Amino acid sequence: DLGALSVQSDVDALIASVKESREVGRQEALAEWGPVEIYPGADVSDDDLEDYVRSSVVTYHHQVGTCKMGTDALAVVSPHTLRVYGLQGLRVADASIMPLVPSGNTNAPTIMIAERAAKFILDDVN
Repeated sequence: DLGALSVQSDVDALIASVKESREVGRQEALAEWGPVEIYPGADVSDDDLEDYVRSSVVTYHHQVGTCKMGTDALAVVSPHTLRVYGLQGLRVADASIMPLVPSGNTNAPTIMIAERAAKFILDDVN
């Protein structure tokens, strides 16, 4: 259970974001383009935005950080070799070693992790 929207301040932040987006869309500078509010829709009042947010919000996230990289007692993976502590011949080379959820897509950072893993492996072979 992600616990999304379990904290009222998160709901309030999303409501404020929807209100701000509405305000931007109503600016005179955009009028010639004929903007039309699709979501939540012009028929949804500001007073009803909490219901809208709670019923329509979805998460867009990539799970990371399930296999802690570091040197402390809780770390699972070495930051210097990507080897799993206590096991022979096993490395982790994916988003699970990321310490924080990135603000963007995890694709590029995961490729970088894989590139480093390849270098570590080749260094061991050579």
